[in-house]
Amino acid sequence: MLSSLFFRLVLLSGALLPWCAAAQQLPATAGTGLRGEYSAGKNFEKLAFTRADLTIDFNWTLRRDKAGRVVKRFVAPGPGLAGEQFSVRWTGHLYAPQTGLYTFQATVDDGMRVWVGGQQILSSWRNQPATTVTAQIRLEAGRYYPLRVEYYQVEYDTRALLAWQLPNSTAAPKPIPAHYLYQALPTSARPVPVAATRPDGGTIGISAEPPAGRVVSVPVSASSHTPVAPSAGRTVPGKVPAGIGLQATYSVGAGRGPAVHSRVEPVVQVTWPGASPAPGVPGQGFSVRWTGYVRAPESGLYVFHVELDDAADISFAGQDVLGMEKYEPEYFLPRKPPIPVDMVQRLEAGRFYRIDLAYKDVRGVSRAILSWTRPADMGNPATLEQAFAAAKSRGSVVVPQQFLYPELPPPLPELPAAPVVAARPAPTPPAIRRPAPRPTVVAAVRPKPTAPVRRPAPDTTLLLPDLAALSRGGSVTLPNLYFTQSTASLLPTSRPTLNALARRLREQPALRLEIAGHTDNVGDAALNLRLSEQRARVVRRYLMQQGIDSVRLAARGYGGARPVADNRDPQQRPRNRRVEVVVQ
Repeated sequence: MLSSLFFRLVLLSGALLPWCAAAQQLPATAGTGLRGEYSAGKNFEKLAFTRADLTIDFNWTLRRDKAGRVVKRFVAPGPGLAGEQFSVRWTGHLYAPQTGLYTFQATVDDGMRVWVGGQQILSSWRNQPATTVTAQIRLEAGRYYPLRVEYYQVEYDTRALLAWQLPNSTAAPKPIPAHYLYQALPTSARPVPVAATRPDGGTIGISAEPPAGRVVSVPVSASSHTPVAPSAGRTVPGKVPAGIGLQATYSVGAGRGPAVHSRVEPVVQVTWPGASPAPGVPGQGFSVRWTGYVRAPESGLYVFHVELDDAADISFAGQDVLGMEKYEPEYFLPRKPPIPVDMVQRLEAGRFYRIDLAYKDVRGVSRAILSWTRPADMGNPATLEQAFAAAKSRGSVVVPQQFLYPELPPPLPELPAAPVVAARPAPTPPAIRRPAPRPTVVAAVRPKPTAPVRRPAPDTTLLLPDLAALSRGGSVTLPNLYFTQSTASLLPTSRPTLNALARRLREQPALRLEIAGHTDNVGDAALNLRLSEQRARVVRRYLMQQGIDSVRLAARGYGGARPVADNRDPQQRPRNRRVEVVVQ
């Protein structure tokens, strides 16, 4: 009897399976939420940060502890924002699991408006207490619809909820699950044919699988085709040298305080696990600003990816990308990842774009990365949405040193054209001897060989900061200083830097410097200490040969005792092999 009943239930469930599949289609690839752009001000005046939100269901009015006690009122939605006077724009795509009439419900304090498939379905854009509004729209199963939600808050309570009710459902509206929401269209999505446009007002979507017959792209909402204006860049005429990195200026405490240490760093890719990042700088409670220019190797849309832990300010091409006025510890707890910031910029090949990254460490592990995804690597996207989607699938790489400059570089001098040497005519065969008067031979004057033209080295003075602006104890790492491996023999490529330093010392006769040699920690510590001191002395001797008084120069070696990068990382370890000048 029991086996017979079980057999009937199996048959019944088998009969219901096709009906369930037809009633609700699961997406081929689960979504991960929407892209949220958080800005200061009611009307998106200043972008503070971007992030992925699983759904739109927020109440920032109160924060409670584990016991349920209120610990804070009017909570900020994220770093760099206050608990009032902010706005959010969520963008992405919505997957429809069923065909029919959907009910969308917004509960909002203060204003919200919603677009689905390019059609505005909800608008409650005013200052108000928590208010609920609803709207209905017909969607077709298996399609992705562009979704845009805009929200603002002015004061006091904060509420932002977007819920839905599926067709023919009697359940109360619930927040839209993350697996139906997408920052970018998944690879399984395909355009629908033009014939899919509904005459009854239904919106156009993107199908989950390619339909039969000819497939033609269909325009979707304008929010899915956001153009990107060109960024403001500068041009250096002529041929320019390869970049050497960005200028890094370290301070104690706030990022606008007096400089303690300055150097040119080849890339922005650092992790400091509580260790001092530079001489005279503590392991906690410091700031660093990377400034300079990024040169675009090709034209098109770039996606820059920045990761910073803790607080930061980011400016690119004259635009404020992220402004974090204060450190808010709840966003930088030990188990929370760094705050990622993605920005799309339209750059022109060969132009230089100003960048300013100000980073403040407060506690815990310090991390800072500047990476990009270039246009060709993304298939040359044309819109903001295409760029974000392509960068997410392709990933990013650290911006290479050759495209980073601490200052606008001087152009390389043009080489004069090589002189044209006429071809020597072939010798004439000897003529038949005839008795004749012997001709007078006139010796030809051989032209003086032309001396080879040497290309003058670029002026490295522009790559050195103003040493007089540094406080006592402030230091600068000398760029482009090279020695023969494991020796103190200077290579000729080091001369432009040392000549520029000598010029600076002649211009500032009151300046006194300590020349400090450093190594990594590979090998015997005593040998490293001796090598670092030998290299410092070689630099001091070179400057003395350029006319600098020896009284103004002191040389000292520190070996591997003062690293500025993680010696365990082979890519960062070379930064520890350096020579610095310290203001006395």
